[in-house]
Amino acid sequence: MGGAGRWRAVSAGIVLVAAASCSGGGGVSVPTTSALPSEDTSPLVRRNADGALRIGVWLPTSGPAAALGSPLAAGVELAVQEINEAGGVNGSMVLVSKRDEGGDPATAYQALRELLEQEQVDVIVGPSSSRVALGAIDTLAAAHVVDCSPTTSALDLGGRRDNGFFVRTIGSEALEAVALTKAMIGTGRTEFVVLYPDDDYGLAFANEVQRSFRRLREGVKLVPYDPTAEHFNAPAEQALADPVGAIGVVGTGQTGANVLAALEQNGVNPLRASVFVTDGLRRDDLGTMIDPRRPAASAGIQGVSPMAAPFLSSFEAAFAVSSPGTPVGYAGYAYDCVNLMALAAVAAGSDDGDAIQAQLAAVSSGGSRCEGFSACASQLRRGRNIDLEGASGDLDLQDDGDVETAWYDLFAFDADGHDVTQRALLAQADTTATS
Repeated sequence: MGGAGRWRAVSAGIVLVAAASCSGGGGVSVPTTSALPSEDTSPLVRRNADGALRIGVWLPTSGPAAALGSPLAAGVELAVQEINEAGGVNGSMVLVSKRDEGGDPATAYQALRELLEQEQVDVIVGPSSSRVALGAIDTLAAAHVVDCSPTTSALDLGGRRDNGFFVRTIGSEALEAVALTKAMIGTGRTEFVVLYPDDDYGLAFANEVQRSFRRLREGVKLVPYDPTAEHFNAPAEQALADPVGAIGVVGTGQTGANVLAALEQNGVNPLRASVFVTDGLRRDDLGTMIDPRRPAASAGIQGVSPMAAPFLSSFEAAFAVSSPGTPVGYAGYAYDCVNLMALAAVAAGSDDGDAIQAQLAAVSSGGSRCEGFSACASQLRRGRNIDLEGASGDLDLQDDGDVETAWYDLFAFDADGHDVTQRALLAQADTTATS
C-alpha cells in the first residue's frame, strides 16, 4: 500500500493498555501493562461449543485504522463464503459476528466484551493493532478463545504466555530484522552499521538484527540513538566513524527521518551509498520529512516491509471478484486466519476453543500441501495430515504461534521520492535461537 495514505499495518494508533509508548519501525514498543481500560474487570467467559463455528471479526471500521480494516474484513468475508459454499465446518454453516475495534481503548475493549459475552464467539480474527493485542491477550487466553491477528507484528507478542490461543499470519518483527539483514548483505558490501532507537522496541529489534547477521556469518555495528532527542549528529558521526558499506535505520515518523537527515548532513548520499530503512519509514512524504525543501530527499533510500500483495495469484483473482474496488493489501493475511482456524475446527471435529487450539499447528505444517478450505478439508476428512498453503504464503506455525517464514517487499524510493517495490524477500526464523 503505497503513497501518503499508506496505512502501516503494524502501527495502528490504538492503545488497550493504560500506559504505552510508541516508537520503532512497527510503531510498537513494549507497553507497561496495568489494568484493561474498563471499569468492569470481571472475567470474560466464552464456553459455547454448540457445533457451529462462530467467528468474531474484531477489526477497525472507524478511527485511524479504518482504511486497513476494509480489506481485512473483505478477506474474512471471502474465506467464510468459500467455506460455507463447501458445506461449512463439521456440517454447520460458519457464523460471523462483527464488532468495531475502533480508535480508542474503551471502544476496543467494549467490542471484545461483546464478542465474548454476548456473541459467544469461538474464535476471533483481529485485532489490527499490536498494542490492542498486547493489552487483550491474557483476557483472550483466559476465555479459551483462539485469536488470529492478520497484522500485528510486535516482537513482544511472540513471548506472551497466551497458552497457545494467540497466533498471527503476518511475520513478526523478528522476521523483518532477518529481511533487513538479507537486503543489506545482498548489496555485496562488507561493512554494515544499523542505527536503532534506544528503547524497548529498538533494543529488541537490534538484538534480532545482530542474531541474523551472526547467523549469516557477517558482522554488524549497532549504534543506538535517543528517540526523544532533537538532534542526531552524534549517533550519525558514531555510525560513520568506521568504513561503512551499507547503513540501516530502524525507526518511524519524524524521528527516523531526522536520523536520515543527520546521516545526509554527515556526507551520506543514498544515491551513492546503500541506505536501508524499516517498515515504519515507508511513506511517500519521507523526502519532505528529511528536508522540507526537497520532496525527493528520500531518492535512493531502500527498505523492507511486510508484503502487502497476496502470495497466491488465485486469491487475488477471487478477491477482485468478491470485493471489486477494495484494495487487496493485507487481505490475504485475514483470509488465512479464517482458513487456519476453520481447518483446525475440522481436524478437531469441534468448535470448542481448546480443541481448535490443539490442532492449529498440525494443520499448518507437516502434511500434504493444499490450498484453500475445500481442498484441505477434503484431505482431513480422508484422514490425511495437511500443510495449509496460505494466500500470504506458507503458514508453518512455531510453538509461540508465529509463522516460521514470511515474505517482505524490498522497495526503493525513486527520483521523485515515491517508493517502488523492487522484489520479494523470504525471511525465515532461526528455529535454533534462544531468547
